Amino acid sequence: MILLLTPSARAVECASALHENTSQEVEWTDSLPRALALLRQREFAAVVLDSSVPELEAEGGDMLLQHCGTAVVVYVNLAISGQGRLLREVRAALRRRAVDEVRAREAVEGEMRKELNGPLTALLLSCQLALRDPGMGPAATEKLRCIYDMATEIRSHLGLQEAVHQ
Repeated sequence: MILLLTPSARAVECASALHENTSQEVEWTDSLPRALALLRQREFAAVVLDSSVPELEAEGGDMLLQHCGTAVVVYVNLAISGQGRLLREVRAALRRRAVDEVRAREAVEGEMRKELNGPLTALLLSCQLALRDPGMGPAATEKLRCIYDMATEIRSHLGLQEAVHQ
C-alpha cells in the first residue's frame, strides 16, 4: 500500500497512476494530521511526500518520518514533476525496499542459524550418547528417539549441516 501526501490538484490522477503502475492500493490525503492517522492505522510500503505540503517543514516532517515504520519515503514536487517522474521514483524506491527486505531477511536467517547451530548440535550429541546407554528403558528410549528426530528435522529446516549419525 502506498500513502500519497499532496495538496496538488492532480492528487487523484497521481494516485490512480500509482495504483495502475505498481499494483498497490493507494491512499492519498492533503493533510499531515490525516497522513499521521493513516500511518498509525496501517503498514505502507511507500510514503510519497509532496514537498509543497507546508506542514512538512520542521517538526511536522520529523513527526511523519517517525511514523513511517518500514515504508520507503519518496520526496517529490508535483508542482514541477510530471507523472512519469513520479512513477519512476516510486517504482525505484519499491524495488530498493524489496531488495533491502531480502537482504535483511537473509541476514536474520544467517544469524539465527549461527545462534542455533551450537545448541542444536549439543542436543543431538547428547541424545546420541544417551541412546547408547544400555540401562535405558524402552519408553525412555522411544521418547529420546522422538526428541532426536525432531531436532534432526529442525536442523534440516534451518539448512544446517547434518549431525554425526549414531
